[in-house]
Amino acid sequence: MLDSPRLRDFVFWTAVAILLMPASPYDSVSEEIREEKPDQRFSHSSGSIDTPSWKINDRWVYDGELDVYDFIASSGVSTNVNTLTGTLDVQVTDVLEIDIGGVQTIAYEATGQGDYRADNIQLEGQNGDVIVEMETVSLIRASDMAVISQTATIDIEFDGPWWVCLLINCNIASITAANEYWPPLERHDFPLYVGDSWVNNYTVNTTYSGTSAYVDIPQDSSEQVETTSTVVQAGYPGVSHSGCAVSYNVTATDVNGSIVGYGWHCDSIGNDVLTLNEVTLGLMAEHEIQSSNLAFRSTEVHVGLGYPLSPFNLESPIWVNVTDSSGTPLQDTTVEVSYDATGFGTTVTTASNGSAFLSLDYGAYGDDSYVVGEYGSHGILARVGTDDIGVSTVTLDPDIHEIDLKLESVSISVERNRSDTIET
Repeated sequence: MLDSPRLRDFVFWTAVAILLMPASPYDSVSEEIREEKPDQRFSHSSGSIDTPSWKINDRWVYDGELDVYDFIASSGVSTNVNTLTGTLDVQVTDVLEIDIGGVQTIAYEATGQGDYRADNIQLEGQNGDVIVEMETVSLIRASDMAVISQTATIDIEFDGPWWVCLLINCNIASITAANEYWPPLERHDFPLYVGDSWVNNYTVNTTYSGTSAYVDIPQDSSEQVETTSTVVQAGYPGVSHSGCAVSYNVTATDVNGSIVGYGWHCDSIGNDVLTLNEVTLGLMAEHEIQSSNLAFRSTEVHVGLGYPLSPFNLESPIWVNVTDSSGTPLQDTTVEVSYDATGFGTTVTTASNGSAFLSLDYGAYGDDSYVVGEYGSHGILARVGTDDIGVSTVTLDPDIHEIDLKLESVSISVERNRSDTIET
């Protein structure tokens, strides 16, 4: 019978697994670094990768696979299904201004469309296919790519012989799960350096809705979560994609030190090319880049920091440079500049050289995530129009002193050991 308790458990956890597939980063892959150099469109300095800038209609398509073998083996469900396979199509659909902790914040809206299935399987003696359709909506803070919220709606159907659906309801479930993270979840703490490590300690509030003939819709929940993420390697991710032969492996572990997920971040496409994560109860989900298509940038926005490494409360010079796609400076362009760490926001206008200047107090605010070897890293964002965006990150370090920076301005460099990497 399709509505047995064991099958209900299988259906529910399969739904939860697919709902959570895009959410977490994992690692066991170790590959040699290839000779191809990264594109470094968003590079902060030598050996690091800064925050990517997305634009409406940027798109990434992934092949996805959900490995349910270990879970099935322990659940007792009578079935021969091992994996659900399909594709996930993610696209930037909007750039919004939303309130986060009392600060008006620029955020990307990214929408995903997923289709997964397992064909020619048996479930409790019934032959057919399991078909899953999914839609996800994520809000991501533009200044540091922290995840503010994720909502996923999933529809599950069992497609068997015509007479099966006369006996039972083949519309297994339609479930929506909405996750809100506080503080926003920093899957990556830019700029990325090999050896960097940070601790995310956050609350995830989840609300559920939907209908099912076989599954009880879960109760809303609030959970405190702690994970530690580390940039363990820059190298070949095991996936061939233009410009991504050198990608950055960010691996997450739980409070017990067990690996819970990884993602290989590729600078040239501004996103991950490969993710693998344990969702729950032995369910493993993997996504591998199939194609990427970044929208044409008719206007390029770049943020230059006088001091990307700074002590607290430094008043730093900031330059915003605006060009067209060929690099020609754009004069008399209005640019919105924001610094979420202090709630600072202003507008400036470019001169004949396409550049605008301002001074910015970096403040003394720490990261939402605890980072070994620094106090905080915060994105300074410049925007022209709706979605022409540039970001550069300042790293605050109380061990750096203003006198050192004055010496640096007359050609004496300051060095700092950041997670065993020397930053100048």
